[in-house]
Amino acid sequence: MGEKLVGLLREYWRLTQPGGEYVFPGDIAGRPITRKAVWDALHRAARAARIRKHVSPHILRHSYATHQLERGVNLHTLQVVLGHARIDTTLRYLRVLPEHVAGLKSRLDVLGTPEGELLR
Repeated sequence: MGEKLVGLLREYWRLTQPGGEYVFPGDIAGRPITRKAVWDALHRAARAARIRKHVSPHILRHSYATHQLERGVNLHTLQVVLGHARIDTTLRYLRVLPEHVAGLKSRLDVLGTPEGELLR
């Protein structure tokens, strides 16, 4: 988790003091928040933000994986972060955008440039 998220979670914990073993407890004592409650909260937030596209926790996971790949995170690291046992599971989350493919340079294109020196 990033430092900002850890800070936000600490502040949430300080303000709500949920008690028990779960950061996000459910309606039933000693139980975590349900998947349906997460789904409902996400849909309420999307409506409030006037997002018209379909949203789901799974779509957020796809988006996270795609953005991490775009930032240059390698696939093995992403596999570990997502908790996948097999790399082919991680690959399903990734979308390759045409503009990224179009921006790729071959080794021949960078031969004799400072960028090409980094490939040695």
